[in-house]
Amino acid sequence: MSTARIDRLQPALAARASAGIAALNDLFLPIEFPGFVVHVSDTLRTADEQAKAHAAGLSDLTLGWHNLGLAFDFEVLNEKGVYVTDGAHPVYAFCGSVWALLGCRYGIVLRSGQIDHDHVEWRPGNVTLAVYVAQHPLVA
Repeated sequence: MSTARIDRLQPALAARASAGIAALNDLFLPIEFPGFVVHVSDTLRTADEQAKAHAAGLSDLTLGWHNLGLAFDFEVLNEKGVYVTDGAHPVYAFCGSVWALLGCRYGIVLRSGQIDHDHVEWRPGNVTLAVYVAQHPLVA
């Protein structure tokens, strides 16, 4: 699976994303969901990409963790190599739980009440986005 986008993440999250991909594809998915694979699909976003995600209802934010290299989205392919589009499929929560064990945040709930099933964040110091941006003004 492609991991080319992982290098666009900040190093702490890139390490966690890579470790999660390896653990899931090499150890856990073959046992729990045989034939399934996971890969990172979206990492660092430009302001324009974030605006499009916001306009499409895929994000509540006009500036988000993706813009800072501190979030990624992932995709799961089933045993036939078909993208599993239903985020409520248990494989998404399973994958998210692995990244949660690595210190990431998973299970983000959008203002609409919808769970962002394919989204993982790393919040250094466990701070809010506003605090992080205030502490790192050059990244915004």
